[in-house]
Amino acid sequence: IRNVLSAKIVKIILFILVCYDFTRVNHEIISPKYHIPNKNILNEKEYLDKYLTKDSTVKLLNEDYSKFRIFDAIGNQNRWSVFDIENVNGYHPAKLNLYNDMIEGIRKNGYNIWPIGILKMLNVKYLILPESNFTHPDFINKGSSSMYYFGPYEKYDGELIQMNVFELKESLPRLYFVENLSYMNNVSILDEIINNKFNPIKQSYTSNDIAIDGYQFNIDNADVVLNSWTPNELRFTTNTSTNQFLVISEIFYPYGWSVVDNKDKTYEIYKVNESIRGIFVPKGEYHFKMIFNPKDVKVGSTLSFSAFFLILILLFYECLIRQ
Repeated sequence: IRNVLSAKIVKIILFILVCYDFTRVNHEIISPKYHIPNKNILNEKEYLDKYLTKDSTVKLLNEDYSKFRIFDAIGNQNRWSVFDIENVNGYHPAKLNLYNDMIEGIRKNGYNIWPIGILKMLNVKYLILPESNFTHPDFINKGSSSMYYFGPYEKYDGELIQMNVFELKESLPRLYFVENLSYMNNVSILDEIINNKFNPIKQSYTSNDIAIDGYQFNIDNADVVLNSWTPNELRFTTNTSTNQFLVISEIFYPYGWSVVDNKDKTYEIYKVNESIRGIFVPKGEYHFKMIFNPKDVKVGSTLSFSAFFLILILLFYECLIRQ
């Protein structure tokens, strides 16, 4: 190789390959919307076109402009995220431990479809099922619909299948107030919310000592509006006649998240029902901003960019020296 390529050319080639690999990994793995749908690296154009096509099920769900999630009982598909439809089963096998513990607890108790209380708690509005004979007093059958299937069953992979959409009658919004907040240890909370009688509005739980004596709230004159939502930032407005406890149906993560109101007051975020978030809000009208801005990500980004530019400077310096 020495006789064919100079050290300078080799370094430039390596630099280009590293940049390409970083870009590829970032687009295909870190950003889910760029995932290639299937275990195969290469697929026919027709197959990919189907993956990106809005079938009748997607169109039906996209007609609902409210903020909601679905429960897909057909297969673990990450295709929903392409159309900005959130699935409580997730789009990636890696999940936060507390969420995974809840899912495992549900499975150990023999549930194929998660308990109604948990579906409400997680802002689930629609149920996707393969059969039409499902009957439950809490659900409305929205009828049969077609859907392109992309999942582990190769027989149906990339094919149009018939399925059924069921709407949860009294689904909860992404943000809601609770009537009672009680203290309970972690294990007991999981047992309690998996119980079919669990109602997140009537009774929610936290393992934080602040609720050791319990709280009761009158939520009749309490309103909340979700103004904007992104994975890293939520903006919402509350208008209440008394102090309240607001539940935000987003998975609790203790690092990097902060909440501030329009008066620059910060609020502590509590773990609610061993899975999601909650904050105490004062009476009156307030505008809140919940942001994810972890220090380790900022430090990591700074170090990465610094190292990148240092390499560029060293390469440029070496070129000057050789000249």
